[in-house]
Amino acid sequence: MAVSVIALFIGASRKDKDSLTALDCHISHQAGARNIWLLGNSLLHDFHWPLNDATVVNCAKRGHTVHEFLSRWNMTQLPTESPEYVVIAFGTVEVIRAEQDSRYIREFMTYYPQLLTDLQSRWPTAKIIVNLLPDINTQLFGRPDLDLQNIEILNQFIAQNSQCPNCNIIDVGEILLRDEESFSEQITYDGVHFTEYAYKKWLAALADAMDHF
Repeated sequence: MAVSVIALFIGASRKDKDSLTALDCHISHQAGARNIWLLGNSLLHDFHWPLNDATVVNCAKRGHTVHEFLSRWNMTQLPTESPEYVVIAFGTVEVIRAEQDSRYIREFMTYYPQLLTDLQSRWPTAKIIVNLLPDINTQLFGRPDLDLQNIEILNQFIAQNSQCPNCNIIDVGEILLRDEESFSEQITYDGVHFTEYAYKKWLAALADAMDHF
């Protein structure tokens, strides 16, 4: 890769920095030459764990659906040079919002393929790591009537629509539940967002996926 995305943030012109304002990107870890972009909602927004020998550009946004993220994405002048990896995790916000309005599940099925297509077109050499949705603990989350079938529906949709040659799918729920009895307080502090312990498990899975792509 000839040009590092770090140049957009460090030593870049004011114009270059302003071009990424819509995405609110920031470097969450900086070490080494590998470039990794994180795109998603709060699960990735709160991801501050280092990936070895890599600079991590975090463009995830709390509380955003894939449609809302895509709107920001389309307003942003992004670099033409491909990062080595793009990590994406969407869908949890849609599942929660669908408790009040089922259209959010339909919206996801419309806009998720658009985002994936745009990624492959914009950055054709980037390796895309797609993360399936983890479970939600309705007891901890305080919404026992939440329809968790939507997680299974979206995971099936994501898996079916992420079969590109440069895509690798990670089952986050399966990773987090290894050696665990349930999606408990050991994994999540509020039923949705992860503990330090859980992020370390996810980090190990991401690192392994990158090493064996």
